Amino acid sequence: MSLPSSEPLPDDINELTPARQRHLRRMPRSASPAERDILMESLLSLTAPRLDFFLLLVLGALAISAALYFNEPILLVLAIILLPFLSPIFDLALLPSSLKPGNAAKSVIVLLFAVIVCFATGALIGWFAPGADYTNLALIHIARPYWLDAVLVTGSAVFCSVVILRQDRLPRLAGALLSYEILIPLAMAGFGLVVGHPLFWPGALLTAVLYIGLALVVSIFTFIILGILPDSLTGWLVTLLPLALSLALLTASLFLIPQSTPLLPEPTATATQAPNQTPSPKAVEATATATDYPPTATLVFTPTQTSAETELTATVGTTTPTLGTPTPTVTATPTIAPTESVGIVYAENGAVVREGPDFSNPVVAYVNHGERITILGEATSGYTLWYEIEKSTGEIGWLLGSLVRIPTPSP
Repeated sequence: MSLPSSEPLPDDINELTPARQRHLRRMPRSASPAERDILMESLLSLTAPRLDFFLLLVLGALAISAALYFNEPILLVLAIILLPFLSPIFDLALLPSSLKPGNAAKSVIVLLFAVIVCFATGALIGWFAPGADYTNLALIHIARPYWLDAVLVTGSAVFCSVVILRQDRLPRLAGALLSYEILIPLAMAGFGLVVGHPLFWPGALLTAVLYIGLALVVSIFTFIILGILPDSLTGWLVTLLPLALSLALLTASLFLIPQSTPLLPEPTATATQAPNQTPSPKAVEATATATDYPPTATLVFTPTQTSAETELTATVGTTTPTLGTPTPTVTATPTIAPTESVGIVYAENGAVVREGPDFSNPVVAYVNHGERITILGEATSGYTLWYEIEKSTGEIGWLLGSLVRIPTPSP
């Protein structure tokens, strides 16, 4: 239902009747050019960043910093709640239909500002607390593209686009998923750059940029499906540009982001079988024990010739004690080799082994999740525990203590 040509067109969509607004938002294809311009101005005004965007961005970045510093998952949840709705992505998604480069340039600047703030926040935490333990935060999986994360980004972008067009509001709850998948990896990338983690940098950065491109492409095509179509060839070319960039980023991530070993279950404490206590020949001492038997009386017959009778004189002799058969007594003295302290690496994306127990030392090797290592010693540097380890290949170095699980034998 288009507005009659004789009726003056309002400048704001809110000046239309509620019925006309609902019809225009549900059936934008049937709108006149003038109505379409009114709808487009309304969408661009809704997705334009405001002051609260920057305030929430700073508060959310501080919450991410606290979560990394104190290793507290509850602070990470607080960060997700505080992070702003990424409205610049949806403002850019309207560019093929609006063709307003000035408005798009503002959105790009705001989006870059959000990227820099989150990246710098992670870098500051890595500089102030290089030994920060992040094992409780379950953040390592976001250092590379993951199909479930891609599904969440896609679903969130579709839902947000529909709500923005049909209901004229920003869905904060669904937008929190986008903030989690994009802004938190950026903070981890800055953290990994400072501490030298090879998987947080550049893996997390490429992953965040890839999800930005994915959300942008999905939002563009969602708006097109809902009826916000480009009016010119230029608009369609602009539509294909984010798609090409996203494919290029996806290809780059497959080659540049280190791939970890398959996810293994968390190692549990299992008893290590002790070596068989088989006595060696040297350990067997055969001791011949002489068993003393009581003296036995031996009758010695000495015949004496007499005329009448033969007298038998029993002379009792004392004999030498007879030694019994030697009974070997086996004394088992097993020689048990000293048990080496064995640890298991618990880092989903692997970890780096350094030359010394400090983050400033160069990297000498890498270990994978679930890899068994030999612990040679330990040291504390800056209130951080380090283990001196030896790999099965013979490489020796120092590994962060929070990434090692030591199985404890059951009694």
